[in-house]
Amino acid sequence: MQEPRRRRVHFFFFACVLFMGGRSSRPRPLLISLEEVDDRLDPREKERLRELFEKNIRGPDQALNMDQFVRAISDHLSGLAVPISRIFQVVDVDGSGRIDYDEFLSVMTVLGPHGTPQEKMIFLFQIFDLDGNGYLDKKEIRQIIQAQVSTLHEDLLGEEDQQMLATVNWKDLVEQLIETTVEEIFEEVDANGDGEISLDEWLQALTFSPALRLWGASIQGNVEEVIMELGTNSFIRDREGRKQVQCTQQ
Repeated sequence: MQEPRRRRVHFFFFACVLFMGGRSSRPRPLLISLEEVDDRLDPREKERLRELFEKNIRGPDQALNMDQFVRAISDHLSGLAVPISRIFQVVDVDGSGRIDYDEFLSVMTVLGPHGTPQEKMIFLFQIFDLDGNGYLDKKEIRQIIQAQVSTLHEDLLGEEDQQMLATVNWKDLVEQLIETTVEEIFEEVDANGDGEISLDEWLQALTFSPALRLWGASIQGNVEEVIMELGTNSFIRDREGRKQVQCTQQ
């Protein structure tokens, strides 16, 4: 298979998976500071978030447990097929096992219209960084894609469909595609070839990596738009200058 066509096959596999469907012991700062929140939200917006927060609290504790957090934030994460427990860990910056109002206000500002694309991608990076060491390795990227594939498989396919796919080595095919996708992501994004993706590499690759464009779209809510754009043009990395090269699809 020719290289541009091969990349298109893997891109559409990744797009279908996404569209259809560990941490550090050190305290971390809020996703954005409360000063930034105050600068971006007007009093009415903050009041609406306060009402949403309080509506989901059950019991005397003025904080959200995981189930309450899911109810409060579900509309903002419908396109992001990663374990809620991991999202909860990232938002719970003080490690208390509860989401207090400051943590809630910070993440809702990032995920809402006042959050910048870069802030959303940093949040996504933190979710994917399962061991909290500040880098993404192949194991972490593989686990994220496997979680997305699992969500697709369970949510969209009935029992009869799953039994049918089991007879055609569906699992082996998916594992091969996942492995190829992981390798291509690292080929595109790991600029210094050290086997890890830093936050800087992650943010820089947003301009030329189809996988990162799709992940970014999943948290910004414009997946359909990005899929149509990338479906029209396959984005192939310029290995030397890391510039975006377009190959028009025939």
